[in-house]
Amino acid sequence: MKTFVIFCFICVVSTGALLAGIDMKNSGFGIPIAATVWLVFVLYVAARRKRNRIKKEREQLFNEWFGQQYRRRSF
Repeated sequence: MKTFVIFCFICVVSTGALLAGIDMKNSGFGIPIAATVWLVFVLYVAARRKRNRIKKEREQLFNEWFGQQYRRRSF
């Protein structure tokens, strides 16, 4: 849900930058600003995926360790 809200915000900002760039005499500022905003969003999503993957790997290692500890115990 958080990513969707950020995505909507990015769409509004980039659209505003492009429309402002079209309306300006020097339209060279709108396109780089819009592209930079999208680049920041893509980097955010990529970093979030990487953090989730690392977290999942840690959980898997913990579950394996916990399973080994449980199997070692003799009842």
